[in-house]
Amino acid sequence: MTARPSPARIAQIRADLPPHPAPGTWALALRELLAEIDALNAADWAGPALPWALLLDDDDLDGFLDDLAEAAVGFAGTDGQQTLTEVEKTFSTWRLIAVAQDAHNTALGPAATTTAPQEGRHV
Repeated sequence: MTARPSPARIAQIRADLPPHPAPGTWALALRELLAEIDALNAADWAGPALPWALLLDDDDLDGFLDDLAEAAVGFAGTDGQQTLTEVEKTFSTWRLIAVAQDAHNTALGPAATTTAPQEGRHV
């Protein structure tokens, strides 16, 4: 199996191509192939594994990462299942913190009204 070229190598290939290759030339075919590779690479990315972690502020993110490192390293010499359990507990705790803090930050304030606007009126 052939190894995937590095991003630096792909960038160099792009730079070496003529800017406007003529139809039917190898340069145009290569440019189209690179565009297909870009599309496939974009489709392969599934998004963040911990989307809730994006809700944490910098201090909480540092706290989460510290707790995660402590759980992973602190139980590393024990049974792998116990280590995984501690890591999952850390994820669960910080996910709850992230979601609760986001709910608090985005909740309606005391001056908010919950009545629906009258039909036909647009504010």
